[in-house]
Amino acid sequence: MTGETAALARFTSALAFTDLPDDVVATAKLAIRDAVGVALFAARLEWSEIAAAHAVATSGAGPATVWGRAESLAPPAAALVNGCCVHGVEMDDRSAELDLHAGAAVVPAAWALVEARGGSGQDLLRAVVAGYEVAYRVARATKGAITPRFYGDSIRTICGAAAAAAAALGLDAERTGHALGVVGSMAGGLLEYRLDAHATMVKRLQGGGWPAFCGVTAAMLAARGLTGPATVLEGRHGLVRAFATEASPDVGALTAALGTGFEISAWETKPYAARGGYNSTIDAVTALLREHGVDPAAVDRMVIGCSTKIAPATHTAPRSVMAAQYDLRFVAAAAMFLDLRDPGVWSAEVVDDPRIVALLPRIHVEIDPEIERIYRTTNDHGGARVRLDLSDGRSLQRQVRHATGTPDNPMSPEELGGKFALLAGRAVRGERLAELTERLDALEKQPDLGALGRLMKIMV
Repeated sequence: MTGETAALARFTSALAFTDLPDDVVATAKLAIRDAVGVALFAARLEWSEIAAAHAVATSGAGPATVWGRAESLAPPAAALVNGCCVHGVEMDDRSAELDLHAGAAVVPAAWALVEARGGSGQDLLRAVVAGYEVAYRVARATKGAITPRFYGDSIRTICGAAAAAAAALGLDAERTGHALGVVGSMAGGLLEYRLDAHATMVKRLQGGGWPAFCGVTAAMLAARGLTGPATVLEGRHGLVRAFATEASPDVGALTAALGTGFEISAWETKPYAARGGYNSTIDAVTALLREHGVDPAAVDRMVIGCSTKIAPATHTAPRSVMAAQYDLRFVAAAAMFLDLRDPGVWSAEVVDDPRIVALLPRIHVEIDPEIERIYRTTNDHGGARVRLDLSDGRSLQRQVRHATGTPDNPMSPEELGGKFALLAGRAVRGERLAELTERLDALEKQPDLGALGRLMKIMV
C-alpha cells in the first residue's frame, strides 16, 4: 500500500494513546465533552426525534448508547442519531479556516464502537484524535475547492468518521485503508438547503448523522473483509479531485508533516447557536449593545460589512429554525433581543417574533473590501463590521476580526464549562450532571464507557 490514503491508514492503525501529548489529550477531552453537551440538548428536537424513531425501527437493541434517550442500539444506528444531535443546534465544534464540523461525525462514530467493544476512555481518545487528523487533512486538501457546489462536512468528515471507527475497532493498516476506500464511495452532500426557507432539517443529517453512520458502517464492513480502492483520496477519480470543482486540490496536504503534530490541536467551538460564520457579527452586535445601551427600537439602520463567504445566498424570509440560524440578517436581528448562547431561544415561534421581523427591513449587508481580501487569501470568512445608525443621529460601529471561539480568540475554560453545563443540564441534572462532567473530564481514567452511557440515558 502506497500513496496518501495508505499513509493515513498506517498512521491511524499505529497511533497509540501513549503517543498523545498531554495538551492533545486535554483538547480531545474538550472536543468529546462539547459534542456530548450539544447532543444532550438536541436529543428531543424534532429532527433528532425523527432520526431516533427511524434508528429504533430499523436497528433494534444493541450495545451503543443513544445519548439523551433510553435506547441502546447497534453502533451504526446509535452513531446516526448521536451525530444528528451533535449537529442539531448549530453549536458543535468547527474550523473556521477549513469549513469543517469534525466532531459531529467523529465523536459519535468513535464512541459507538468503543462502547460496543467495551473499550476504555483512552481508546476513545485515541480514536477521536485519529478521526480529527484524517478529517482535517482531507479538508486541507480540498480547502476552498468544494464550496459552493457541495456540502463539505458530509464529504470530508465522513473520512474522519471512518478513521475514528477503524481506530476504535483496532483495524490494521490494510483494513483501515479499506474502510477509507469504502466510505469514500458514500460521500456526498448538497447545499440546496441554504436556499430552502422551510425543509432544511436535512443539514442535521448531512453534517453529523450521515457521515457518522457511514464511517461506522464502512469500518465494520472492512473488518469483515470488504475492500475499497487504496487510492480513494488521492486517485484520479478519488474523493479529493472528484469534489474539488471550485479550485485545484492540494493532494500533498493529506500527508504533509504527518506525525509531527496533531490536527485536533486547532480545535475550536461555537459559543452561539447560529451559523459559525456569523459569530463575529453576533460578537459585534452584542458588544455595541453592552457598551452603549442601545435600544433596538432606536436603530434606523444596521449595516453589516462582510465577505462573500457569509453574505446571504437568498433574500427569502426564513420559515424554520434551521433557515433562521443560517440567515445573516435574521441572526443579527435576533442578537439584538435574544441571548444566542442559549439554543433554547430558537423555538418554532422565533421566526415570527414581531421584534425581529420588524427589524429585518432595516438590516443591510454589503461586501467589505478588506474583509473580502482576507477571505480570498485565507479562506477564513474574515470577520464582520457592524454599524448602527440611530434615530438620535449617532452612528456606532464595531469590527470583529476573530470571533469568540476561534483559535485567535478562544473560549475560556470557564466559558466552555458553562456551555456544557447549560446544554447538558437541560437533559441531565443535579448529581448526575456533576458525575457526568467529572467522568468526561477524567476520560483517560475510565476503564470503559458504561458508566458514562448510563448517566446519559434519559428514561421516557
